[in-house]
Amino acid sequence: MWLATSEVSQLIAKQRHVLVGWYSESRFTALAILTLILWAIAWTVAFPSKLSPRQLRVRMATVVVSVLLALAVADVTWRLARSPRYVEKTVSLQRDDWPADRVDDLVRHRPPSLQYQITFKDQPETARSYPHRAPGYPTVNITLTTDQRGFRNRASRSRAEIVTLGDSYTEGSRVDDSEPWPVLLEKMTGRSVYNLGISGASPSYYLNVLQAYGLELQPEIVICMLYEGNDFRVQKSRAAGRRWPWPREIFKQSPIRLALKRTMIRLLGPVNASATLADAEPIAWLPVAVPLGPDACYYAFQVKDLTQLYPSPQQLRNSRRWQDVCATLHRLIQTCREHDIRLVLTYAPSKPPVVLPLAGQQISDEQLHAFASYRLDNLPPPARFKQLLYEHLSGQESLLAQFCDQQGVEFVSSTADLRLAMADGVQVYYTYDQHWTARGHQVVAEAVNRQLAAPTQSNRLQSLP
Repeated sequence: MWLATSEVSQLIAKQRHVLVGWYSESRFTALAILTLILWAIAWTVAFPSKLSPRQLRVRMATVVVSVLLALAVADVTWRLARSPRYVEKTVSLQRDDWPADRVDDLVRHRPPSLQYQITFKDQPETARSYPHRAPGYPTVNITLTTDQRGFRNRASRSRAEIVTLGDSYTEGSRVDDSEPWPVLLEKMTGRSVYNLGISGASPSYYLNVLQAYGLELQPEIVICMLYEGNDFRVQKSRAAGRRWPWPREIFKQSPIRLALKRTMIRLLGPVNASATLADAEPIAWLPVAVPLGPDACYYAFQVKDLTQLYPSPQQLRNSRRWQDVCATLHRLIQTCREHDIRLVLTYAPSKPPVVLPLAGQQISDEQLHAFASYRLDNLPPPARFKQLLYEHLSGQESLLAQFCDQQGVEFVSSTADLRLAMADGVQVYYTYDQHWTARGHQVVAEAVNRQLAAPTQSNRLQSLP
């Protein structure tokens, strides 16, 4: 059974950890547990116990129950002792009006009034990675400060002219306190900006946090950034009134499980990590260089970042994920109009639609097809697949732009600006991390500032169509 290894190139394409050079975490864990069980069976066969079958069953049950109780006590104690990474609260404002089966009714923020010192190294998270690993962005030292509300602002405010909503691209993952685009926007406009972005959030959270925290700031403008990678996923249902996670979620969040997982990855991930990979062609083109030449910057991304852009605009329009986003955005638009707030929606593209148009000649049809095949089945021939993929790269963004035009909402795209800067040799994304560098945030802030300064028609319509 140990001779049947995992498909390593597929794990690398998905940026999953590989243990001892050949196994996924789940396969290695299953094989290790099964091996221990078989050893135990072999031991009992080779050295029969003098106990009766009933006595043996009682002793085994006692050992199992004792171990489970000890683990449960240790798990609960560990959970209570550790500091929470995020604080979640239930939103009670107008809760009866919310579609409880489709929209999460929680808001989340970091622990308030704290300061974190972080050193970020732009390198693959996994020890076994791309065959031709390129250098990443230089190491950055980051200060992350939270205000009294638990959001990333160096000072709390009772009023703000501009409120920003979004996920880690708005909060500013991997950059210092002075570098997220909302901070730069405040310097460019001279207007007070309050950042309500939080990592891992979704459109439903943006709506919740606006009602819970944003409206009390009495903003004139709300800027909501939607990230191409996560914000267009299907929103999972949450039963009304349910406050406790399911057993599977409790197990996945167990600090004992997470500690064992980290230890296993740390000890076994580097083992055999540089072994020759037979089927490396589908991932050999990553990280891709843009622009070509001695001053090239390198960009890598997961296969899911690419394949989620493959559906046609019509398929996206009919999908559940697009309908979920529209339902939430309608409510966000309505909320802003009820409070006479100018709403601006802005789009944060993932790496592929920015990188691929500049690197198309470096990637063969066959490589791109094989890479996407790790996640999608029944693809057309390589040349046709590449043609369709490039035609659909901006489909999701175009769909959102059309939606905003129909609703009379201002829309800002930073895709072209990021691509232009990338073509000029500016590293706007990290090599191995999905987020923008400080230079990328600068590009986005300038795009948003141009929109705010441009004369536009009012988006405050009387009612939604």
